[in-house]
Amino acid sequence: MIFQHRASVVLVATLAMCAPVSGQTLGAVEQRLSKLENSLQSVERKLGKKGAPVSEPSLPAPIPQPSSVLIDEFSRRLDALDRQVALMVSQGEEIGFAARRSGEDQAKHKADTEFRLLAVEEQLAAMAASMKTLQGRRVAEAADIDGSSTSVAADTVETDFAAARAFADAGEWNKAEFAFSAFLTSHGSHPRAPQARYWQGQSFLAQGKAGQAAKAFLDVFQTWPKDPIVLDSLFSLGAALLKMEPSNPVQ
Repeated sequence: MIFQHRASVVLVATLAMCAPVSGQTLGAVEQRLSKLENSLQSVERKLGKKGAPVSEPSLPAPIPQPSSVLIDEFSRRLDALDRQVALMVSQGEEIGFAARRSGEDQAKHKADTEFRLLAVEEQLAAMAASMKTLQGRRVAEAADIDGSSTSVAADTVETDFAAARAFADAGEWNKAEFAFSAFLTSHGSHPRAPQARYWQGQSFLAQGKAGQAAKAFLDVFQTWPKDPIVLDSLFSLGAALLKMEPSNPVQ
């Protein structure tokens, strides 16, 4: 009877010790364990006073105390937490290093871009200045060429007209005719053209080509009516028409 009572007490104590401790703190668990141990010792003292000691049956291997289990569990969890924190710290350091590296790369890239942009701007400015200088030089050269060309052209016109007039003054009407014809072909729009046409008519008239002479004098009157040579052309036209008059009334 005593053995059954004691076994029941031991079983109750063991179950209480093995009961789940979720939601309780380690101090509360230890307090409960202390109370259970005190209760068990009190029961053993009472049983020892009432009868002789009884041989106790062999008990199973001792069950680990809940405090030890909790400590082991806490230690295991703390180790896992330490590893996780260490991993997070390592990852954070890697992220920070990558961020610093990225910032340095961006700053370097920005500086390189600004340097290249400045170089391009300087090249463009130099090219613009060179083009402006070259354009001014070309304008000056074109002005010089135009001036020289105009001067050369004016000299050529006067030289050709003077050569043709020299043939007329010398009475070389055949040469004068061809010289004035060439002048009109080359300088038909020049202010000297009316005079050249007039002297061409005089060359025709001097060679007995009255019809061609009359046409030349009339052309001067019709093409350049305001030129001073027109009056001389009209008188010469009359002379040419007279030479075209038939030798007898029947003709």
